[in-house]
Amino acid sequence: RAFPHAFCAATPQGWMRTWDSEGVVSRKPWADAEALLPLLNATIFSEEDIQHDQALEAHYAALAQLLVVTRAAKGCTVYQKDQPPIDISAPIVQVVDPTGAGDVFTGVFLVMMQRTNDVRHAAEVATRLASFSVTRVGLEGIPTSADIEQAVRR
Repeated sequence: RAFPHAFCAATPQGWMRTWDSEGVVSRKPWADAEALLPLLNATIFSEEDIQHDQALEAHYAALAQLLVVTRAAKGCTVYQKDQPPIDISAPIVQVVDPTGAGDVFTGVFLVMMQRTNDVRHAAEVATRLASFSVTRVGLEGIPTSADIEQAVRR
């Protein structure tokens, strides 16, 4: 509400987790989902963050303006208010290191949305680059300019 003309996006994984005194992380319900989802322009999280709970996913999708649920090797599903969901498949790749794939997806998706305002295209490019990122180890998974140009052209 403090930024009424800004595009506000969230990746709420941190709000869906808790940890104990020994640092063990576990899942917890997203307490403010009903209040925040309608306010956010985009929300992105993994189906693992909601433990593959299809009813909860549908509930969040009904509240959100734009919700993207990533599905690892299966791609993602994009939910937009008053529109049918869009399923984006991922290319088949050999996974070497999945670390950071969600961050790559989110960064690319939001930049592509800002540049093109085309949700499907943004999700397709983000899925391609996130899929490509898992074929490399560590920071090598960050897309290069050439990787991005190639993914955008497809």
